[in-house]
Amino acid sequence: MGYDIHITRTVDRFDSEKKPITFEEWIALVRSDPEFHLTGEATAVTPNGQRITMKAPGLTEWTSTSSARKTWFLHHMGKVTVTNPEPEILDKMRQVAKTLAARVQGDEGEFYDIES
Repeated sequence: MGYDIHITRTVDRFDSEKKPITFEEWIALVRSDPEFHLTGEATAVTPNGQRITMKAPGLTEWTSTSSARKTWFLHHMGKVTVTNPEPEILDKMRQVAKTLAARVQGDEGEFYDIES
């Protein structure tokens, strides 16, 4: 389980469908940014060797991170979510949010709009 950070256009991420980032907007942004690769699918291997695959039409890998792990941006229910983002990933999220006229908000309602 992880801590999610969301790109949303609302004051409360739970209301993201009231003023959504549409799937079409997300796809247009992904296609215009060479650092993103729309995969629609992510696979991970658990410590016991089990493969887990998640499929979602808006699932996108950010390929320009220096992180040792893959970084996934998930468009779902009018917002874009990243789990356990490192500072570099938060910076990318701020950039995306600015492009989409949105904000970056954590699971507990805190905002990450100020660049580090």
